[in-house]
Amino acid sequence: MSDIDDINKVLQKHEKRISDLEKKLQVTSKLRRHYTKKISAMILLTEMKKSRFFDKPKSLSEIIKEMGRRGHNYKRTSLTQTIQRAIRQQTIHRKGKRGSWQYGS
Repeated sequence: MSDIDDINKVLQKHEKRISDLEKKLQVTSKLRRHYTKKISAMILLTEMKKSRFFDKPKSLSEIIKEMGRRGHNYKRTSLTQTIQRAIRQQTIHRKGKRGSWQYGS
């Protein structure tokens, strides 16, 4: 009979651990949903211009680092089209030569 009691105690401990982990998981998933709202890259570029980030010409890697610093991680390949659109809309300007562009306002 003591073997069954020991097994029941172990199972109760496991149930408690599992329920504690499930509670933690629910809390983190609620937080994750709250913070995963994405701001479009174009809006972020506009905000960066308003905060005078583009007063001095910046390279694409500097723009990506600044976006990461602000909590928005974009890949280089996903930003190229957005930056081209911003140039066409004259949100930012491009200077330099092919392969070593600098972006500014």
